[in-house]
Amino acid sequence: MKDKTCLAIILACVVLAAPLAADLVYLYNGKIYEGTATRKGDRVIVRMKYATIDLDADDVRLIVKAELTTR
Repeated sequence: MKDKTCLAIILACVVLAAPLAADLVYLYNGKIYEGTATRKGDRVIVRMKYATIDLDADDVRLIVKAELTTR
């Protein structure tokens, strides 16, 4: 029983901490998107809270990968 409680607490911490990490995607036109960025060939996919955008990699100036933080 103690092991199951410990596992449940660890899983809850992981789930709650995950939304705190977000990448920053800087475009040449000055726009900045915050979400989870993934490069797929000549495209960059940014998954945000309410939308997903597909960008041409040539339009992306910089991607700053997030570090997992805690509250």
